Amino acid sequence: MFQSVETIIKSKHISGEAFFVMSDAQSEIYRVNLEPTAESNMTIEFCNTLTSVVIKPNSGKTNVPLVSTLLERDKQVFEYDHAKINHMPPEFSRMQDVLSNGINSKINSFDFTKDNLAQVKGVIYHLCDGNGNSVVLYQHKYPVSLHKKTKLSYWSLNGRTLDRVTNDSIDINNTIDFFYFNKVFYVINVNLLERFYGLEAVIDNLAKKATPLVLSLNIIDQSGMAKPNNIFDDMHKDRRFMKTLAMVAQGTIVQKGIDISQIEKVMSNFPIFQRKLMINNNLIVLKTKEQKRYFIRLLNNEASFAALDNSPFLAVEKDSAN
Repeated sequence: MFQSVETIIKSKHISGEAFFVMSDAQSEIYRVNLEPTAESNMTIEFCNTLTSVVIKPNSGKTNVPLVSTLLERDKQVFEYDHAKINHMPPEFSRMQDVLSNGINSKINSFDFTKDNLAQVKGVIYHLCDGNGNSVVLYQHKYPVSLHKKTKLSYWSLNGRTLDRVTNDSIDINNTIDFFYFNKVFYVINVNLLERFYGLEAVIDNLAKKATPLVLSLNIIDQSGMAKPNNIFDDMHKDRRFMKTLAMVAQGTIVQKGIDISQIEKVMSNFPIFQRKLMINNNLIVLKTKEQKRYFIRLLNNEASFAALDNSPFLAVEKDSAN
């Protein structure tokens, strides 16, 4: 994928077209008519971002981690496996629409004198190499990107004289949050996907399903808990924890089961768990957020147990085992 994208943006015939995604229920899109200089500048800037953020950091890589794994620590490119997550933001469908409609489509053009610029949620930028090969980029727009005209707004168009500002304006920088290539969606900014494009609710639902599965292992000290199913409610704002808990719901440990002796083996091999976790009367004590955080991390089969022989290893966050 990375090499193919690089080939496209290095084409001598590379060009771009822009679209606004509106914040209405349908995420309607409008074509943005660009001046030649603006189109050239945007195309160059977005190509540079693809090179620096997508291509160079992934040089030599053949696999792209899936968003559904949700455990990678470093900023990188993720494949959005929406079928596994069972969630497709409507804005992603608009990226598909740009390709299916084509440059000669009847998509309405944005009218800066009539249409509401404050309703723009995102910018789609379609890069094409002139031979039918495309990359479709998506940039989320925050309210601070909008500059509303007022009765006292003035600017200099020619650099010599001052004139009234008669239209709103919007910042379009070179940031890329998502992109669509070869019928696959890719995510660069997972946090944005979580906060503004529905992934947070998906993660929270998976985490909610995981809680009774974790309790059913019968290895947690539930004494003094009026409502054991609410044991992780205080962890909601810890998004890394919620992602890890969501992964537990899809892991093998809650299906196969685990006993205290196995947990003690992990703790003896990795002192970081020995320091953070506590066992009392043959049960795990989860009184603090830190205890909950490390316990759920231990339960994630990718973090603590090898798939073949059930021997422990540490994979999440690359922490020292000392």
